[in-house]
Amino acid sequence: MAAILLRPFQRVAALASQRSVFFFAQDAPSALPFASPASLRKRISGRALGVSMMSKPTVETFFISTNNKGGSPNNDHIPLLVYRSAFPVGGDTAKACEQMFTENGWTPAWRDTVYPYHHYHATGHELLGIAGGEARICFGGVGGPTVAVRTGDVVVIPAGVSHKREHHSADFLVVGAYPNGVEEPDIVRIDNPADNTQNMIAHSALIARVPVPPSDPVCGRNGPLVHMWAPPEGTSGS
Repeated sequence: MAAILLRPFQRVAALASQRSVFFFAQDAPSALPFASPASLRKRISGRALGVSMMSKPTVETFFISTNNKGGSPNNDHIPLLVYRSAFPVGGDTAKACEQMFTENGWTPAWRDTVYPYHHYHATGHELLGIAGGEARICFGGVGGPTVAVRTGDVVVIPAGVSHKREHHSADFLVVGAYPNGVEEPDIVRIDNPADNTQNMIAHSALIARVPVPPSDPVCGRNGPLVHMWAPPEGTSGS
């Protein structure tokens, strides 16, 4: 299955007083009854979903399926999360970002940029805090969604989801982090998608075993990541 091509937001239902659900798919139903994030994910697996919180930060979520043509395994089970205006801008923004991550159980590991080529991590989830400037990042391999990010935004990339920096400002700066106690993951570069087919098969098992972090990097132990990445009912999870 190719990576999902995202369409403009289409509001289809309100699942709770503080949560609105948006589908990108044209065939989205006109209404949905209340459902937990885990059961909702099970029902709409393979589609892109956006969750907008009443209070900041706003969270956008993207389910990105396997992209065989693009050589990217991606992650069919948990969504990529984009937090808008997640931390204050001004002063030492990078330090403020690192402090927020540390307080919420994630270890800052580097300050740099995003590589300008498609790559993914098979052994761990990656956290990006946008500490300066703005950029457009392609997720999921060739044909995948391109997301604009700017200072104050935070992106949580599930294991297996490829990413590539496209356009960016001269002052673009990223704080990279990983869950506490987790080593910096591997880097799998996709130079030729056709050559990565065997890697994708081998890496699928690794990706499936990466555990769900116990804490959301922005909102703590009761944040969106904890709920949206919870294993479906009746399973033991990673």
